[in-house]
Amino acid sequence: MTNKNLDKMRIVNNLPVCFLLTGIGRTGNHFFMGLLDSHPQILMINYETLFYDIYKSFSCEDLKNIDLLTNKLFYNSRIKPLIEGSFFGGYQREAIDYSKIDKNNLIISFKSYLHNFGINRKKIFLALMYAFGESINVDFSKIKIIVERSLIDCFYDCYSDFPDAKIYNNNS
Repeated sequence: MTNKNLDKMRIVNNLPVCFLLTGIGRTGNHFFMGLLDSHPQILMINYETLFYDIYKSFSCEDLKNIDLLTNKLFYNSRIKPLIEGSFFGGYQREAIDYSKIDKNNLIISFKSYLHNFGINRKKIFLALMYAFGESINVDFSKIKIIVERSLIDCFYDCYSDFPDAKIYNNNS
């Protein structure tokens, strides 16, 4: 672990977070996410990771072993397309190309973050965002905010981890 990597992890720890609360189809969610993802100051995974939904449905709070947690998240959940290289979904069945992701770096960065900062829901979320950024060579010094799509029924979990988060509700 280099000091440079630890500095990047600290940047991620201090970034503000915005949650896009969505749920109703055909309201432009994918279009809006694509616009946000193209902004150079925003760190987001442009597809339906729905981290807080995954965390809840996979009972990740019970996993304190980093290797077991990594296997569950990256090989058995909606995060799997990052490892496989593509995601095919959404209303128009569009394909999102993740072939440029350095898969080994994604896993190593995720585990490294958790080794340095511990395992809890908030840290796992930040580890995922950090690892994604590292795997696509993001310049963390230019990132100003992390954006994550979430379902409305996960709002309490998002808000309890990030009480100062910005919330955008597209459910109207």
